Amino acid sequence: MKRPPQHDKEDTDNNSDDGELMLVEEEKIEQVPFLDTFYGLSSIDPQERAEAAQDMIQHCFLGPQANTKDAAYALKRLLNALCSGRAAARQGNASALVAFLKVAQETNTLQDIQKETKVSQSKQQENPVVDAIVSDRIFVRNQLLAATTEPGDGRKKKGSEERDYVFGRLFGILAIQKSGMLLPSNSSDDMEEVVTVSKHYISDLIQLFQFKKWMKESAAHAICMLLNSYYYASEEILSDAKAIVDRLVRESIVPELLSTTLSEFSAEQLAVAIHIQSHVHCHSQKLPAPLEEAVFSVETIPTLAFALSETSAVTQPRTHLVWDVIWTFLTETSREETSTKGSSNDVRLPRDVTPVGSESVEDVLMALIQFVVTQRLLGIMLDDEAKQHGESVAGKATHERRALALCIVRNLSGVEFVSSLTGRTVLNMTPSIMENVALNSNLVRRLFIDVIGAGTATGRKGKQAEHILKPFATQVLEFIVARALSDLGNDKVDVVGSNEMCLSILRGILRCDAHFDSSTKTRTISAILETKTKQFDEQFWISYIQFLEREVLANHSAHFVDLMYQAAKTLDKNTESATAADLSKGILNFFLALAFFDCSSVETAAEESVQTSGKKKKNKKKKSSNHAEISPIQQLAMRLNTKQPYNVRSVASARFFSLLSELQIRASQSQGTNKDQEILTILASPRTVCLELQLVGAKPLVAWDESSATEKEDYSPLEIVSLICDGAKKHLDVDPSSTKARFGCGLAILASVLYVHLLSCGEDEVSMGEDDLDADDDEDREEVLSFLSDVREVYETFSSEGTVDISSLAGMCTNIISSPLGAGGRSRGASPTLLREAVRIVWTKVLTHASSIGGNVISTEAVDTLLVGIGIDRSDEHAQEDDGDEESGDSEDENGVFVEATEVEDDEDSENSDDLLSKPSNGNDDDDSENDVEVDPSKLQSLLEQELEDDSVGEELEHHEGADAALAKLIQLKQEARKAGLKAKERLELSRQIKCTLLLETLLSGKPDGWGCLLTTDALLDIAFALLQYHRRLEKAIKSSSDKGSDISLSERKAMLARITSILKNKLFKFKLSSISWSSPEAAQVYAENMSVSLFQELRQSPDKEHQQLCSSAIVFLTRCIDSLDGRLEIAKHFAAVVDEWAHRRTGKLDASFFDHLIHQNPSYAQVSLTQELAKAAATARSAFLKSEAFRLLGLLHNPKLSTGQKELGELGDARVVAANDTVIDAVISAFEDPEMKKAKRIREVIKTLEKILVFLSAKPSASHEKQLDQLVELLKQSLKSSESKGIQSSCEKVISLIHELKSKPTSSESMEVENGNEDAKDDSNNDHMQVDEAKSDDESADENESSHGDGKKKKKSKSKKKKGKSKKK
Repeated sequence: MKRPPQHDKEDTDNNSDDGELMLVEEEKIEQVPFLDTFYGLSSIDPQERAEAAQDMIQHCFLGPQANTKDAAYALKRLLNALCSGRAAARQGNASALVAFLKVAQETNTLQDIQKETKVSQSKQQENPVVDAIVSDRIFVRNQLLAATTEPGDGRKKKGSEERDYVFGRLFGILAIQKSGMLLPSNSSDDMEEVVTVSKHYISDLIQLFQFKKWMKESAAHAICMLLNSYYYASEEILSDAKAIVDRLVRESIVPELLSTTLSEFSAEQLAVAIHIQSHVHCHSQKLPAPLEEAVFSVETIPTLAFALSETSAVTQPRTHLVWDVIWTFLTETSREETSTKGSSNDVRLPRDVTPVGSESVEDVLMALIQFVVTQRLLGIMLDDEAKQHGESVAGKATHERRALALCIVRNLSGVEFVSSLTGRTVLNMTPSIMENVALNSNLVRRLFIDVIGAGTATGRKGKQAEHILKPFATQVLEFIVARALSDLGNDKVDVVGSNEMCLSILRGILRCDAHFDSSTKTRTISAILETKTKQFDEQFWISYIQFLEREVLANHSAHFVDLMYQAAKTLDKNTESATAADLSKGILNFFLALAFFDCSSVETAAEESVQTSGKKKKNKKKKSSNHAEISPIQQLAMRLNTKQPYNVRSVASARFFSLLSELQIRASQSQGTNKDQEILTILASPRTVCLELQLVGAKPLVAWDESSATEKEDYSPLEIVSLICDGAKKHLDVDPSSTKARFGCGLAILASVLYVHLLSCGEDEVSMGEDDLDADDDEDREEVLSFLSDVREVYETFSSEGTVDISSLAGMCTNIISSPLGAGGRSRGASPTLLREAVRIVWTKVLTHASSIGGNVISTEAVDTLLVGIGIDRSDEHAQEDDGDEESGDSEDENGVFVEATEVEDDEDSENSDDLLSKPSNGNDDDDSENDVEVDPSKLQSLLEQELEDDSVGEELEHHEGADAALAKLIQLKQEARKAGLKAKERLELSRQIKCTLLLETLLSGKPDGWGCLLTTDALLDIAFALLQYHRRLEKAIKSSSDKGSDISLSERKAMLARITSILKNKLFKFKLSSISWSSPEAAQVYAENMSVSLFQELRQSPDKEHQQLCSSAIVFLTRCIDSLDGRLEIAKHFAAVVDEWAHRRTGKLDASFFDHLIHQNPSYAQVSLTQELAKAAATARSAFLKSEAFRLLGLLHNPKLSTGQKELGELGDARVVAANDTVIDAVISAFEDPEMKKAKRIREVIKTLEKILVFLSAKPSASHEKQLDQLVELLKQSLKSSESKGIQSSCEKVISLIHELKSKPTSSESMEVENGNEDAKDDSNNDHMQVDEAKSDDESADENESSHGDGKKKKKSKSKKKKGKSKKK
């Protein structure tokens, strides 16, 4: 019968003996035979060992067969087995020995066992000597010594045998100690015996301590455990235990183990000494020297540092005994917290003072970290400031030393660990110790940043392998964060204490590295902040932000400004808490005051104002209230009592604009109905804060006079913004949903954003006078003032007349975005985004308002303004195109479309420089070939005569080779510098134009029921054609720049190209035409015809496939704009020349992708336009490849399931395809007969096309092609025999079967005759009705032919009816 499970722990644990040897009396179980139990004690299975020990004790003491003889044998067997190294024999027999001695003492059978032992020993001796009966303690000790002493047989002993006896004695002493035999009773005689026996055991352990180096820690641990039995007894019931431990320490431990000086102590001796001092309260007398003074103190730690650092040889996660003793010395058990949490862990709190020496625990720990961990383990020399970031004292720290340091930090951080003295332990240190000791900057950098960041971009070597301790360091870091967050949501834990622990971790880590998460690629900081945000803790966030503010102001750290910015972004994620929003706005105000104001005189001004107001008031109570009434802005200014350096102000300025931009964008993307008011409130806050700061005495770093007027009118910037904002609020109060109110709100938003751009963080005090990108504050201010005046003019016109000139507003928006304000700077952050979003809002509001009024359309002037903003000037468009109609892409200038005016001059300069400079022709002087320059004196003469005309008239210049070369180089450098300047200017202009695409893209995003109705069809086509031309020029410029080498504006050109392509594909060509019309419907057809000519001309100049596809989309878009079918068919006529040019012109640029794209976009129109021409090209193209491509395209057109947008156009497309069948089949026949087309890759395409044609003819019957089909069958059979390709053979067989099926089906004429025969069988009355219907259909067709638009669908129906009528007459 299986035994019930036992509670098994470590064999040396206090509870393991009782758990393993619990007796089960309720059930009768099958016991193991007595002798077999000793084999079970050696098992590696703890459950089997416990069952064996239980059976043995049951047999010896408690069972019906209990007898002293077997008990004596069991004791001898257990003691002898302690020296066995087989499996788990030592652990199992030691645990069984503990239980054996406990039961023997409880049953008082040890005396009988002693007698039986003496009897059995006398039987084995020839001359037995009967010794007197001794006490149980002495008897057990004698038996242990006899069993663990090596036999004196004189033979040479093995090392393993010697080790087994040593460990056997160690385990035996620990088993006896755990059994409780050494605890005294109340009699004085018993106490003396206990002291004597215990002193013997301690002497035995000291001998083991001195035996071998690897026995020191184990022996020291046994001494500590032996002393613990008396320490625990003295705290509970045994009063004599203190006297016993006093004598043991004084008479045995100190003289035999601790007699050396403190500097000579090993780590094990320190463990015993510190352990005794940890329990000084359990001693009745003063500790003897050297234990009367603190062994472990601030003063002695430097002396002990070497011995403690040598314990790194013990591999983690276990630490040396001395560290477990140190934790018990510095902490005490918190029984209240242990009982509260209901855990078996030993939760320990730091003591107020150390047990000996009465020193602060935090001071001792700081000394421990400084001298042991920092200097000895990590090798950091703190005394030398030049080496505080990692210079080693005695070489590089080893992995073992770092691992020990990590274990120390782990334990101090409150992570659970297993102590050899107290079991599972948690050190619940104070937040101060956590911040200043466990996570000081040196430890964080060396143990986490340098370890976790090794092998990544933050590592020192960049590409080195990962640190071997990275998993352990990452685990410790995760444990620390989990420990700090473990108390969240626990009602029994103090929230303030939990917050302080999280804050201490954040402060300790961030003071070392403000970008800790990015340096280590972890989420340590963000995890804590996100958790505190989800379970929003107001007090935590207030304390955290205050800490960041103090670091910014005290250390002038720009990194902590970034942390405040990240904190604000994290707070903004919590949309439910009003406190989070207030804290985020507080950070915004802090950035504003820090970056743009000097608050050093605020506190003095505030005190003077308070004193002045206090003198005027006689009531003292009022005086005290004046001191208390300080606004939050004034408190903020008083905290900023020192002017920060430029780098901090610059970063704060950038983060201010970025945070303000994010708040604006988040408000604009909200789903609320009052989001315009919300945006206006957000943007009005900085203006209010600026006024309050100036009222309390803060001075702007770059002062602007609010009372001064702008250049145009006598209005200050503040007055303009206030005027517009007040007007917007009035409109919103009247009707917030009206487009008028929304447009007024948009103007107020733009004015507020422009006002914020007046703020400046000043100049760099260090680099005064040097070139700086942000040194153009005066020019920026003038632009802002000019834009504010423009906004005011728009507002006044709108307020008085109720309308807005869209053209002028488009120009104003374009100027704002393309100005230097839209480019930003290093101190402006996301100000371009802020400004661009404000302009977008205004532009959207004005378009919405214009569409709501009705009757207005976007004028040509407004469209031209938008196009000029992105670099398209339609006034010079035709002049630019005249030169490049038939030129290749290489004809473009090297500097693009923006420096055409300087093309001639640059080319002449480059030609002159190329003529003047030439490398030496001598191939032997390779080393000097790069530096030597040969100059043509005659050409240099002419060049100098041009530049120095006044000085060289009538004289011949004398030349010197070195001077000529230097002058030529100087001229070349001047030309290169000028070209570089032009390219930089072009790059800047391109970046501004990219931003202006926002306005055009917004305009084209209008819906039919919105501002999409403001556009006309011809305006859309004009925009499309202008964008196509610009797209082509950009592509040529990019290709030219790529061919000639590096170009600084290449990335901007590519970005502009991508933006133009996106506008065409995603906006313009997808524009819904249902809500717009032509500006002049009468001239629509003529305009469309002219535009088609221009588009096909643009197609012929296309530099690549992408542009051809855009041209294809533009042509399809043009056909959508034409209402009549006849107009579309007129445009389709141009495809004949396009296909002919593609098939026959060798220098043409057209590609088959153009036709692919057309077929994909409008398949029916492609059938109408391309089928007949492609059929001709398949037979007459200039190369086999083009013929193959023509067949492939024909295969795409011969698809009976092509999607048709209009039924009429689809029927016409099918008719065109059917009409071209003869030509197509003739082309197929000629392809089979063409030798060049008989190649496998060519003929395969022909066969595929033929297969699709046959499927099409099967679905849509037409006239008979019997002769052509028979000829095809013969050609296919020949190809089947001659081809070696199995694929071609199978295709030929399939096509032949399709031809037979097609020939078996009736043709269109045959099917018509069948129908006529059925109709003739009808009676004459039906014929009369058909004649009447015929006459009616003739009249209807005549009316339809006279219609204005000439609907082709109706014509086709009337013609088909006429044919039916004639056939019926026949």
